[in-house]
Amino acid sequence: MQALKENKLFIVDYHDAFLPYVQRINDLETSSIYATRTLFFLTSDGTLQVIAIELVLPPQTPGAAKNSRVFTPPPKDSTKNWVWELAKAHVLSNDSSYHQIFSHL
Repeated sequence: MQALKENKLFIVDYHDAFLPYVQRINDLETSSIYATRTLFFLTSDGTLQVIAIELVLPPQTPGAAKNSRVFTPPPKDSTKNWVWELAKAHVLSNDSSYHQIFSHL
C-alpha cells in the first residue's frame, strides 16, 4: 500500500489493445502471441524493476474466463529460468508492436 501512496508502482498494459486480435493471430500456423500486462516498481536508485508479468489469452468459449498466467522474476541465485525469459519476450513483442501499430498508423 505504501508503494501506491508514494507513486512507485507502474503498469504497462497492452491487454486491451491486443486481446481482440490474439485469437486471430494464434489461429495462424506460424504465429503465437499473448496480451500482456507488466507491473514495475520504482527503486530508490530511480530504475524500474519488473515485479510481475501477466500473459493473457482470450476465453476458449464465449462467456468463459480468460486464460491468464502471472510470472514473477526468479530468485537471483537460481539457474536460468526460461519461462521468465519467454514472458519478458512476449512483453517486448507487445511493446514494439504497439509502438509500430499505434505510433505510426
